[in-house]
Amino acid sequence: MNSELSSSSISDSHSHGYALIHSSNFQKAIEHFNHLIYNNSKDYLAYQGLSISLEKQGNIDDAILSISKAIEINPNLSTLYVFRSLFLLKANKNSEALINIKKGLDLDPNNEITQNIFRTIQEKTNREKPKFISVPINWGGRRKNGVYIQKFSFSNPLVYWSQGKSDSIEPSCIDVTLPIGSYSNTIKRLPSFPNYSNLDPDQRYLYLSWLHEGRKKKLEDDGYLFLYFFGLERRIFLDNEDYGPILNECYNLKKIVSSPSSNFSFISSFIAYLLGKRILNLSNKELSNFYPPNDEIGPDELKVILSWYIQHQKPISGLLSYLILYYFLNVPKNFDKKTIREKRDLFLKLFKHYYPSGFTLQVSRFPYRFKYYAANPTIRDQFQHNGSIDEIILQNPIGKKSQFNPLRELWIQSINLKSIDELNNSLEKNNEIILNKKDSSSNKKFQLVDVWESIILPFINNEDEDIIISISEFNKLKTPIEHITIDSEKISSIISFIKSQGYEVVPSNYGALESADYVGLVLSTPNSESHSIQYNTAVFFIELGMHIAHADKKITSEELNYLSDYVTNKFILNSHDLECIRLYQKILISHPPNINFILKRVKDKVPFHKREIIASYIVDIIIADNVIHDLEIASLSQVLESMDIPKSEVEILIQNRLIKLNIQDESSSLISIKTSVSLDKGELIQSNYSVPIINSEENNVIIDKDDEIVVILDGVFNNNQDKKPVERKLNLINKTDLMKYELLQHYIDYSVICSLEKQYYPVLEALLNNLKWSNKSFHAFVKENNLFGINHVIDALNMWSITHYDDYVVIEDDNGIFANPELLSKIIVDKV
Repeated sequence: MNSELSSSSISDSHSHGYALIHSSNFQKAIEHFNHLIYNNSKDYLAYQGLSISLEKQGNIDDAILSISKAIEINPNLSTLYVFRSLFLLKANKNSEALINIKKGLDLDPNNEITQNIFRTIQEKTNREKPKFISVPINWGGRRKNGVYIQKFSFSNPLVYWSQGKSDSIEPSCIDVTLPIGSYSNTIKRLPSFPNYSNLDPDQRYLYLSWLHEGRKKKLEDDGYLFLYFFGLERRIFLDNEDYGPILNECYNLKKIVSSPSSNFSFISSFIAYLLGKRILNLSNKELSNFYPPNDEIGPDELKVILSWYIQHQKPISGLLSYLILYYFLNVPKNFDKKTIREKRDLFLKLFKHYYPSGFTLQVSRFPYRFKYYAANPTIRDQFQHNGSIDEIILQNPIGKKSQFNPLRELWIQSINLKSIDELNNSLEKNNEIILNKKDSSSNKKFQLVDVWESIILPFINNEDEDIIISISEFNKLKTPIEHITIDSEKISSIISFIKSQGYEVVPSNYGALESADYVGLVLSTPNSESHSIQYNTAVFFIELGMHIAHADKKITSEELNYLSDYVTNKFILNSHDLECIRLYQKILISHPPNINFILKRVKDKVPFHKREIIASYIVDIIIADNVIHDLEIASLSQVLESMDIPKSEVEILIQNRLIKLNIQDESSSLISIKTSVSLDKGELIQSNYSVPIINSEENNVIIDKDDEIVVILDGVFNNNQDKKPVERKLNLINKTDLMKYELLQHYIDYSVICSLEKQYYPVLEALLNNLKWSNKSFHAFVKENNLFGINHVIDALNMWSITHYDDYVVIEDDNGIFANPELLSKIIVDKV
């Protein structure tokens, strides 16, 4: 080996570490070498010893990371490359191991040990390489003579096939040389992402039989349809061919799958994408040919079709209106299938009577953005963001929610009618619909539908966006309903009925507000699905933050700006979550949350190790406007007392946060708010507050592989007033300050590191310097740097790394705290 690795270059401290390794005391050796690295971050021999200790302990990934660090410090030492090649070989990364051993051999070509290791790795790598002659893949589309696969023939199969194994990675490609079995009652189910080459002979027989019979029946195993579907996607997105035949094939496939199902959703979304690329160029006749009237239209398809009607200013039919109700207003789903069909027929009859020329949609100021996410793994590898294809931007047909209220009223009428005969009789006699046949007696019963039609619907009809109503004001309204008193016993029934009409009520818990009176209504649509996992936690942080902001009877724009930034950046929320939170925040501006309700949840639901995060969050809200009020401190103490957090720790936290943020004794611009808002004759609460409110519309929406919608917000919502929200000044670092953080300069690009608040720089630097920490030592280091709480620091660092690298930079487990080796290998930017 090189002379650099002579015994003279190894100090007694290094020798002690290797002695620990030889005695199999690997954990002690790891701690010893970490200590050496802490004292000298350029000690490549300590990194080498650490890597050997980690490998002996079975932690091969960290061993590779440690030896890589040693190579960065001393890139001219062959021994380090030899060790890394051996570690990579153990991790089954033979190609990378071969590259490293070649580098080691270049540095020390006469070393026999390195030569022997090189030959061993080279032989193992060569054995792995398959010996086959690459063959091209073919597309079986419109072929005069068809395609023959052993005992099966196909005239227009729309599949890829090859005469042997191909070097093109396509799971749907049919290798005609592979054996085909026969039908069996014990055929195994296919995996989630099947590959034809991996099917057993009987599975191939079942798949080819289905193709041979024209793909006209549904197989019990959905995997076969997915396998076939993979090929259709490839033909469109990689070959850009056969648009028409594949679109027609998707219509046929949709007939053999049930709605709703994952297969139906995939096929429907694929059709929506194909049609959306050309929808605006279609004539009325062409559109009718593509979409003859039927119920089997998915939500994405429906939006694309409706965008055509918006673009061409054409009224829509009764069936399309019904599908809007079905998919986007969520009202017909409260019945069984038979009843839904009956009510649909009544609705269509009513629609034809009231809208003989069709229903005209209103143009929305926000576009409809649609992205298709491929199922084929090959496509997913070709495109970024898990197979996301370029988005389609069309006119948004589901913009103004109030435009569908007439359709909703028709649906309510169709619910109240019993049959087509009753409808026909009503139309013949009065040319109008008789709704509930009211009991004329003075002891009239409470009717939920009356409350909805006479009280709530007028609110909705007068407001295009946010709907905030006061239940107590119902009793003051003059309505056609006699002898109606809405008391607390009827409130839950009213809310349940509102939900049955397709609206979500916020807050979801009726005891969340002090007044226990005001509620907001958010139109719930099936395509927004349910709330995300983090929704309830985000709502809790909104309630808690608004309580603290209300404490001094004044809310500043800085407080609301911080709260909005925290919730939208901290939690992964979908568009429906944000719409509900946005409306709830508007309510909370003038109607404080119930503190007893909050304290109970803090005490019962928040785990002890997470309470320091909440404490830090509250303190940041208090000091966001540079003004600390004694009433805010009192509210803070009340919350912290319920979490059993010592007052001494809180005082230290406040003091440190003030120092970090350079708080001055200046008053920020305050926004006074009313402690209560009275509604005059049932009017809606006006949105005349000049404050930043979470915006649920001006976002970039990305759908991941699990179809969960992830929303990344660029800013906060401003009213149409001239006053802009005060920007929150982050405590960021400049290039001069960065000079003392050597590893950060070496590893991380300047534009990325500048987005992290500088109080976390020492921690990130230390993590890069010392890859693994015990909980005790990490806690001591955090405290030494005047930071509050391990979990809060880890969350801040991970939120930063997720934003830029889509992965955690800090990992915590039972063995301690360490920097994520996979992430570090991705983000290293060597500027030397």
